[in-house]
Amino acid sequence: MSMTTTNAAGEATMHGLAPGRYSAFARGGDLATQESALFEVSADETTDVDLLLEPGVTLIVSLKTKSDEAVPPTGVLVLDREGFDVSRRIGIGDMQYGQAHPLYERRFGPLPAGSYKIVAESPSGLKGKRRVTLDSGSEKRVTIVLK
Repeated sequence: MSMTTTNAAGEATMHGLAPGRYSAFARGGDLATQESALFEVSADETTDVDLLLEPGVTLIVSLKTKSDEAVPPTGVLVLDREGFDVSRRIGIGDMQYGQAHPLYERRFGPLPAGSYKIVAESPSGLKGKRRVTLDSGSEKRVTIVLK
């Protein structure tokens, strides 16, 4: 994982990447991009990658048991349609300022519009999953019932 910020024109340069295959994404404010296709980075060459920021959606996940008991959402993954784990994407603002949220919900994003699979597991081993489609809008709330 690497992180950088863009200049006023929205351009960024990453130095020191080892040769290999990479993908990229970007987010800023309420905007997000889809994960790029894999691209090749070669030694001593410049590789350009274009990303399009679009309005994103914050996914808010809550967990509960069949008996309607709230469960802290500690073991939640969000996978995009390609199977990339997007639940650990954070920005510099998230790290600098943190985010105070209720104990029984977890926020992801902003995420680009699209289809996602949410997979959850409680510390006691209860599991649940749900597919969700994110369209336009600033937030989408999802509750997963663990069994």
